[in-house]
Amino acid sequence: MMKLYKSGCTFLLTVKEVIMTIYRYNRWIVIMGILFSLYFSVVSLTMVHTSKWLINSLNSADFKSCIQIFLLVTFLNLIKNIMNDYQQLKNEEFSFQISIFNQKRLIKGLDEYELYEKEHSDFQSKQNIATRGITMYFGYFRLSIQLIESLLISVSSLFFLVNYSIYLGLSVILISLFKLIIISKIINKKVDLNRELQQHQREPDYFYNLLIDVPVQKELKSYGITDYFLEKWNQANNKMYSIRKKLLVMQLKNNVSQNLFSQLSLAAVIVMIIILVSKQSLTVGDYFALTLALNLAESNITSLVRNITQGAEDTYYIDDFNKFVRPRRKSENGTTYPYQFRDGIDIKNLYFKYPNSTKNVLNDISFRIEKGQKLVILGENGSGKTTLLKLIGGLYSAPENTIFYDGTSQHLLDKSSLFKGITTVFQDFTKYMITVKENVILGNNSDHLNDELMLEAFNIASFKDYRNLPNGIDTRLGYLTSDSVNLSGGQWQKLALARALYKGADLLLLDEPTAAIDAESEVLYLENLFKEVNKTVVVITHRINIACLADYIIFMKDGNIVEAGSHELLLSNENGIYKRLWDRQSSPFQLEGREVAYG
Repeated sequence: MMKLYKSGCTFLLTVKEVIMTIYRYNRWIVIMGILFSLYFSVVSLTMVHTSKWLINSLNSADFKSCIQIFLLVTFLNLIKNIMNDYQQLKNEEFSFQISIFNQKRLIKGLDEYELYEKEHSDFQSKQNIATRGITMYFGYFRLSIQLIESLLISVSSLFFLVNYSIYLGLSVILISLFKLIIISKIINKKVDLNRELQQHQREPDYFYNLLIDVPVQKELKSYGITDYFLEKWNQANNKMYSIRKKLLVMQLKNNVSQNLFSQLSLAAVIVMIIILVSKQSLTVGDYFALTLALNLAESNITSLVRNITQGAEDTYYIDDFNKFVRPRRKSENGTTYPYQFRDGIDIKNLYFKYPNSTKNVLNDISFRIEKGQKLVILGENGSGKTTLLKLIGGLYSAPENTIFYDGTSQHLLDKSSLFKGITTVFQDFTKYMITVKENVILGNNSDHLNDELMLEAFNIASFKDYRNLPNGIDTRLGYLTSDSVNLSGGQWQKLALARALYKGADLLLLDEPTAAIDAESEVLYLENLFKEVNKTVVVITHRINIACLADYIIFMKDGNIVEAGSHELLLSNENGIYKRLWDRQSSPFQLEGREVAYG
């Protein structure tokens, strides 16, 4: 009973939150829903009384009254049908609007999560459930409005029945309570199965998208593994089918129980009405009115019970969505300061581990980045290089008092100003399927293109391919439209590098930024970039030949800095890892005398 009470309270609170959210967005949606429900309730109750008057008037041959009552009923039904059609039309419109509104809320809510939270394995499940809440949101609101209508009609009909016989009213109430008990038994089971369904949905979706993804086709064909992943997809779908079958069987059993109970109990109540008529305590008009009131009470109480139980079930998903998009409480840091970088960035005793891990990714990292310095970070895969770069760029929140920008700890900085002052380019950069021009000016808070800066960025990034495109910088890239032009991997990467340069940030963080372009273009790009006196550049790379271009080199292993210094200093250490790797340039694996890749 306590569990049912808590579920009821949660349901009512969620109903209130949904209605108030929609009211703040567009109050007419809520006002129209309530007013129309009130009118429909009044019309239903009026039909009960008019049916009694109509039958009694026919029995007494009062045809004038019959015509008047018939005209009244026709007029009320006409208005009801017009209002109902209008409401359906507006509901289609409002449903779309609310869906877009909530998608925006989801996007904004998603932006408030830390990057490392989004990389957690459970986050996608939470996001999927929240996304399902969007699809149910307007339906949940309509269900709440229908509850008002069903409640009004049920109470009015019961009052009409009790007015004739208290036993009739009590009988209908008891029937409804038993239905509530029958339905409520499966709510938690249905919710658990639906949650399980959402969690397992990722697997068949992944394999399906893998099988139809055009860039993946080359590997599927060359390895001959289409059938292998097709079988994986089938297995995942079978798992989904098993859960869906449990849901359907559960619902079927519940519906059969309800319908059987309803038919038997209603038959008993109608027998009571017939007995009352046979004793001549009721007129024929009373019989028709009572029968109509009974049907209205039974159907609306059933609808009320079903809507409440459906609402209680849907509350879990709406509540998950509301929690997901609800503004998150920021830590009480007091005053925040704008990012500035005039002298240097200090990393002091930095330790870091992911929330879902017990092992540190970084251990006691300490070094300084001077203004205008060109720094290269080397290390094998898993050594912590990318995590370190994300912490410096503010994409991960660093522990308090570990990263300082001109003496100000990162946790005291305004994050938006930090992101404006820093540009980060990753190996898995995004290919934005918009025009070349739009790709370049992204992140500059201005639609105005500075041609001089654009050409300079293209020149440093060696992106000259725009000249050969059909519409130059106005060419749509990708494959979303018929006139779109797709670029090669190297061209996309050069465009991403040009975008980073055009932003004009004084600190540039590059994580394997040139993996898709040829070695000659890579070295030329970094040589040009390192000549930029006013830019501070931090580059993560596997290619040791690039390191000699830098002012300072850091070599990482297992989350630790094992060597640090200039190129000349590291070469002077005969037993050092850097020296050993550099000497391999004379091996047969050397590429044009310059490149050695490892890791």
